[in-house]
Amino acid sequence: MNPFTGARILIAAVPERKDVFEVELRGQTVVWFSQKRGGRPRTSESSYGSRQQAQTIYQQIIARQATAKGLKEVGPSQHLGPAVPEGSGSTLLLDELFAAGDPRVVDEVLGCTSQKKLGALAKPWFEAAFEDVRPEMRRALLRYVDDGCDRHFHRQLVKRLFKLAEQRGDDELMAHFLVAFDRLSRRIIVEGKIWSRGSYVTRSELASNPALLAKISSKTSPKAKTDRFTRATRHYLARRVFRYFRTIGRSDPARYGKAMRLAMPLYRDEHLDSSARLLDAWSLVHVLFAWSDVIVRDPRGIRVAEGRAVSELSPAPYWPAAWRGVRDELFEQLGQARSRTVRVWTARWLEKEYAGELQGLPIAMLRPLLASPHDEVVAFAAKLLASARGLDTVSVDEWLGLLRIENFDVVPMLVDAFEKHVSPKRVSLEQCIELALSRMASVAELGLRWARQKATGNASEIATIGRVAQATVASVRTEGAAWLLALLDASAHFRPEQLRDLFDSRFADVRTVAAEYLEKKPKDASGVPLWFSLLESPYDDVRALVVKNAATWQQEAGPDELAHLASTVILAVHTGANTKQSMLRRIADRAAEKPAEADRWLPVLSFALRSVRVPERVGALAALTRAAVAHDELRSAIERHLPELSIGAQVAR
Repeated sequence: MNPFTGARILIAAVPERKDVFEVELRGQTVVWFSQKRGGRPRTSESSYGSRQQAQTIYQQIIARQATAKGLKEVGPSQHLGPAVPEGSGSTLLLDELFAAGDPRVVDEVLGCTSQKKLGALAKPWFEAAFEDVRPEMRRALLRYVDDGCDRHFHRQLVKRLFKLAEQRGDDELMAHFLVAFDRLSRRIIVEGKIWSRGSYVTRSELASNPALLAKISSKTSPKAKTDRFTRATRHYLARRVFRYFRTIGRSDPARYGKAMRLAMPLYRDEHLDSSARLLDAWSLVHVLFAWSDVIVRDPRGIRVAEGRAVSELSPAPYWPAAWRGVRDELFEQLGQARSRTVRVWTARWLEKEYAGELQGLPIAMLRPLLASPHDEVVAFAAKLLASARGLDTVSVDEWLGLLRIENFDVVPMLVDAFEKHVSPKRVSLEQCIELALSRMASVAELGLRWARQKATGNASEIATIGRVAQATVASVRTEGAAWLLALLDASAHFRPEQLRDLFDSRFADVRTVAAEYLEKKPKDASGVPLWFSLLESPYDDVRALVVKNAATWQQEAGPDELAHLASTVILAVHTGANTKQSMLRRIADRAAEKPAEADRWLPVLSFALRSVRVPERVGALAALTRAAVAHDELRSAIERHLPELSIGAQVAR
């Protein structure tokens, strides 16, 4: 937990320790999964006489977990798997959509719970989709496989489609199966203690998901039934699909490589969102890291070698020859990959195997990578930018788009390349100011430096330059504000009111620069309208400046302006004592100078005297007493508004 913001902090490669509880209502059955922080997972299900009774128990369980254990709802179940669909859908509509080649057939298939109907659909669907006889049906089939192949009552359809694709040698469909089967095994990280060298040592291991039946056997569980794949079948499917491609790679590495480059972009970050999910991806780990000494290939699943960490994995593909001589294809894979694991692996393999070929690349190859939303892809492309060919042909707008990237490792390289290949003459003043407003310091400093070289200080440029006072980078902001004030000072059309925007800045350092500038100006040069405009400022430091320089504008101010300032200063919680003391004296002096306004000022002064400390009252009371002695009208007003203030005869004389 971040002690300053309260936000949760997640450390890469370190499993998050948390309690997990999942509960689902499935018809008249309540199913739940539970795991204490790092402990062994547990699962159970209970059936009830009616759905209403099950609903009541379900709600009671949720209330108990929320109130007694403080758990919060975070989203759909991750360990229980998909719920059994209610109803079997319309088989007639399924047949109609299938015959018409309508892509909506996928939704009907996914919602269908008739195992017989689904099993019979496998062969005609595959035949319609094989070799793009009906392209729309092939896209529908690929979409179905991408759903994960883990729906209730879909075992027959999945297995038959898989066997047909394997028999026909359909590499594209098998690549989709490879990704889908890598998501079937969902082991859970648990922690245990072992005795080692005189003390207990905590170690992590992967345990099977108890929500999934281990296997169906006449010896071990003759009555066991399930409408989803067992853990044993899930392991078997993942190994069988990789065996298909492993056999291809032995005789035809080019075909194997092409198929793998179809499969790799299909992996998504949510498929590999933890080290457990990565190790469960049997095919992916073999394809990319098969010969790494960081992992151990165990019949029960891949695990990390003793004393090693997943973060130590480096490229060690099963068939290295399939990944050589395909630089352009790997660049395409890097840009299309939707999983960070695949993106990082591809970038590292390119750096390792294609180091010589990466120098002097045309900028056209780097453009898609530099525009990627993923930091690791942009970082890889930025390293190659300095030696790229054709940088002089990149437009200014494209460069400005690249400089909007917010990556601390990449931006300095982009700035260096920008300065080297773009002349300041090609960049307008408005574009320079846009750079100065960047959140990246190197970009903002460059923008301000070029803007100072281009600006002439004429009236039309002042408004544009004024935006630099709102820059995010503090050094650029203060330097830009000082530069703006210097331009205003040298301008023949300078008006004091132009300073108001600086005093309205949300940044205290900009207001400080403006205040220092204003105090150095001759008193008669600042202008009363400026001071009146500053009376409305919400900032304490600006109001303190106004009070400090009240002699400059007070004589021109009406009672409304002064009353507003007095109220905001006196009521401000964080206003300094010196400012409040000065304001009290100003009120007393005003009442003494214009006794006719006493009824307007004395209520404010009465409240102010009660809300400040004793030392702050002395000066105001002394000025007020002297004025009361001189003006009987004021004295009678004091008696009305400040009855507790007694001016004795000795003072009066």
